[in-house]
Order: sequence, then structure tokens, then C-alpha cells
Amino acid sequence: MLAGSRLSWQRLGAQWRYWQLLRRLHPDLVFVHAPELLPLTLLWQKTTSGGHFIYDVRENYALNIQTQAVYPAWIRNTLAGLVRRVETWAARQAAAVVLAERSYADELPFGKSERTFILENKYQPDQHERAEFAPRPYPSPVRSCACCTRALFPS
Repeated sequence: MLAGSRLSWQRLGAQWRYWQLLRRLHPDLVFVHAPELLPLTLLWQKTTSGGHFIYDVRENYALNIQTQAVYPAWIRNTLAGLVRRVETWAARQAAAVVLAERSYADELPFGKSERTFILENKYQPDQHERAEFAPRPYPSPVRSCACCTRALFPS
């Protein structure tokens, strides 16, 4: 795990360590799950004979950058656009793209390639499993407090 914020020297250092690891180990196949590692992965692929990678898309990164307040507002759209372009470029070069959510196939410009696979990260219990492990619906919101009810659900 990295210490510091997403815009930190530690993350830049992690990219350098990743690059050193690629150069030292000379792997035949790399799984990449962070868009900030894609440029170095593409460089590694171009400079290594037989080097392949799989892009493991765990989130809609560009959408998250735009909608979450992790990055300053003035840079969000530019950063999201840059991430989307790098992802699209990398997806064309990848041996495969693995999507963690079925909805990403429609959301991402590279989501419907013949090299794209959906491997949803959701637990699906077998029919014969005990009921205590089966999914349950969320409880209904409590509406017993008059002051909170008015604040949350104005008339």
C-alpha cells in the first residue's frame, strides 16, 4: 500500500520501482490494474520481445476522477480525458482486457473488443448454500425521528 495522497511523490516512486521490476524480471506476461502504470507497460512492451500484458479494469477510472473530489476541480476533466486516452491506447495493445463489472462494457470505448472479458467481482452463492450466506436486501430507512424525517424528506 502506498502512503500519501494520489498526487504524491510516493506514487511517482512506485512507478519507478515498477519500471525497475519489469527490467529486472523480464516477465513474459504482466497484469496491470492501475492506469498510471499503463504508459510504462506500453514502453516495456515495445522494448521487450515477447512481452504481453493484460489490462485488469477494476473501476471506471476516468469517471471516478471526474465525479469524486479526490483531485482538485480544475484538473479533473483534463486528467480524466488523459486517463481515458491512455486506457484506450493500451487496450488496443493488450493481449486481453478484463472488466470487473458488466456495465463497463457499455461505458468504456474499449469495452466490447473481441479481447475483452468480463470477470465480475460479485459473490454468487450456489442454490444449495445456507440461507445465512445468501444476499439480503438492505433495511428500509428509519423514519421515526420527526426532525430527521423533515430534513431528509421535505414535504
